This record gives sequence, C-alpha cells and structure tokens, in this order.
Amino acid sequence: MASWKVFRAPKAAAELASILGIAVPVDAGGRTLRSSSDARAMSPAEQRADGCQTRPVPPRRLLLIRHARAAGGPVDLERPLTAEGVQQAAALGAWLEHAGLVPDRVLVSPARRAVQTWEQAGAALSSGVQPIGDARIGDNTVDALLAAIRETPENALSVAVVGHNPSIGELAGVLDDGRSDPVARRGVESGFPAGGVAVFELAGSFAAVGPGAATLREFRVPGD
Repeated sequence: MASWKVFRAPKAAAELASILGIAVPVDAGGRTLRSSSDARAMSPAEQRADGCQTRPVPPRRLLLIRHARAAGGPVDLERPLTAEGVQQAAALGAWLEHAGLVPDRVLVSPARRAVQTWEQAGAALSSGVQPIGDARIGDNTVDALLAAIRETPENALSVAVVGHNPSIGELAGVLDDGRSDPVARRGVESGFPAGGVAVFELAGSFAAVGPGAATLREFRVPGD
C-alpha cells in the first residue's frame, strides 16, 4: 500500500476529475492526496518556484588541446612526437580520465604529431572514443577551427580539438567571455605550451560557438 502525502490541487483540476469519473484520493478535509513515490520523482532542486518541474541540463564542454612535444623534420606534417612527448600525451589521457573530462567527440589534425598525441591520450581512456581526422584543424586558423566545431551533432556534450599553435592558443583567447578562472587564464596567456589543454564551458550550442561564447574553467599541461 502506497503512503500518501497531502498537497492542495487546483479546484478546476478536482472538478475535471469528478466529471471524468477519475478516482482521486482525498483526506477528511477534502484535500487531494499524492503518492510519496510521486513526490520523490523530482528533487526540490528540479522544481521551480512556479510549480513547473525541470531537470538540470549538463553544460556543453570544449577542450582545446595542443599536440605534445614533437621532433623537428624536413616535412612538417610528418614530424613525430619525441619520447618526452609520448609520455606527455599519455599523461594527458590519464588526467582527462581522472578529471571526468573524457570527450564524446574528438577532432584531430592530420599532422603526425597530433595523431600520435591522441593515440597516446586515448589509450588511457575507458570510453574508447574514436578520433575524427579533420584537415581544417591542420589549417591552423581560428576560422577553420570554429567551422569544424560548429558541425558538432546536437547530442554531443563534450568535444576535444587536438591541433596546433597559433590557432589553438588564439581560439582559447577569443572564446573567453570574461568570467574565466584567473589561474587558467594565466596558463593560456603563457603561450599555450605543447601538451596543454584548455577546458571551456559553453552556455549555448556548439553550432553557435564564437568569440566571447565560453567560460574558461581550467588549463593544464599534464605530465609537466
């Protein structure tokens, strides 16, 4: 037998129930009763003052990642990670997993050093998210990065972009809405070193991302 809690139903609702022949439990004072299991369906935090029930919507998150340290070479696209860069990229993945920042979509520059960075980082993740190679990330311009990010499907809540300076650092600078964490802001302004990751929260959709549209929450260079 379900227990019941008292709440005052609108008079019109009670009259409608009577007309339709719906049995509505009432107490001795004629007040409508509601099941305690129904009362627990939504927490107080999920109920607005006007009586409407709402559920919190997780914020969309954008991770801007500069590839880990790379060696030199005659062909820029073929430059590999150094041994230190391999360790740095692995540390990046471990940090993302530990911090609960595993993305559900990853865009990667076709440059070898960027591909290797996510190979090492992704190996440390439990989700096994598959990267998407996108030549626009390798174009290394803010406009190209934004174009790629704006094509994110609506159901994605977290996107990582693995690319290069200057575009990664420049995009991190223009996205900020002025409410960033001051420590994180200093990290970005330090030059966005290799292996760094800037974590942004977006108030709107990825399709609308642009200058001043995100809040910088954290900046790290895992493994340093």
